[in-house]
Amino acid sequence: MSSRSRLSTLFAPQNEKLGVSCQRIRYNGTELSPRPLVKDLGLNQGFKSNERIQDGLRRWRVSLYCDNLSGIDRDVALADYDFGKWEISLDNGVTWLKTFLEEPPEMRSIRYIIKLARGITSANLTVTYGIGGGTFTVDPTSGNPVEDTTTETVYASVSQGRTRPTQQDLGGNPISRLFFEGFFVTNTDEPTEKPINLDLNRAWPATIAIANGETLSGRFTFLPISENSWADQEQKLGSRCQGYFETIGSGS
Repeated sequence: MSSRSRLSTLFAPQNEKLGVSCQRIRYNGTELSPRPLVKDLGLNQGFKSNERIQDGLRRWRVSLYCDNLSGIDRDVALADYDFGKWEISLDNGVTWLKTFLEEPPEMRSIRYIIKLARGITSANLTVTYGIGGGTFTVDPTSGNPVEDTTTETVYASVSQGRTRPTQQDLGGNPISRLFFEGFFVTNTDEPTEKPINLDLNRAWPATIAIANGETLSGRFTFLPISENSWADQEQKLGSRCQGYFETIGSGS
């Protein structure tokens, strides 16, 4: 056991009092050993677009000594801001969370201080949309040309926003629409960018998760929204999204 590992063990009780632990960290698939000291900084409340958005930016402060960095190319790793190159495990290696360097590393006398971050995401909206193929067939009933299409699925982590009314009665049939906003994610709850071929201002078949494991079926219309002011962050945090969900069912 190295002197650094012995010190980590010796000061473990004190580290626990300070909110510091030895979580597992890896870079580009290589785990840092011995484990570096990690302090969970919690959610960055300023990342929330409004008070009701549940997605935030979780951050960790990591102290890296020379022996922690011995298994990787230090200069390359400390200058790598790509999402997913740095990962953290909070459950002893069972699962790994993709993170990114939130800011340039800080060099101290005998160590480096880095801040890892990731968007907190959990897909609760599923939308199926069509993509025109550019070829057409004739409808045998009407005789009209119909474009051949394929379907794709997009996921988002959304909550009811405060920038618009959360419910609008449309009159006539007992139907309502709810305004939601959040971030695009993958089906494995990783932040992602808005699909280029997703048509906005058009209602697509959708389901949204509600309380007690139930879902609502309906249609979701994505509205235009500007990209992150720092475009490179779209992949790391997830492109923002907003739109209306029109309910057509009572749950399942």
